Amino acid sequence: ARDREAVPLLVCLLDEDDEKTREEAMKALLQINPELTGLPFEAKENAEELLETLIYDNDEKVRKLACKALEKLGYFFQELND
Repeated sequence: ARDREAVPLLVCLLDEDDEKTREEAMKALLQINPELTGLPFEAKENAEELLETLIYDNDEKVRKLACKALEKLGYFFQELND
């Protein structure tokens, strides 16, 4: 439950200028909430971009989490466009 309290802060970090900070924040979010449910609408676009980067991460677990989350976000964007 404590991890969940970190989510709003991590979501804010997705907007940081520093790419490494954004990637680390996304990795942490994936660990806490692999499906990225409840991510604010405005964060979803940044999230998608970061996930596309993380599918090439050195850590296999991160790659798998990123792929799954991208699929979920893909459905989200598809529903918006329908």
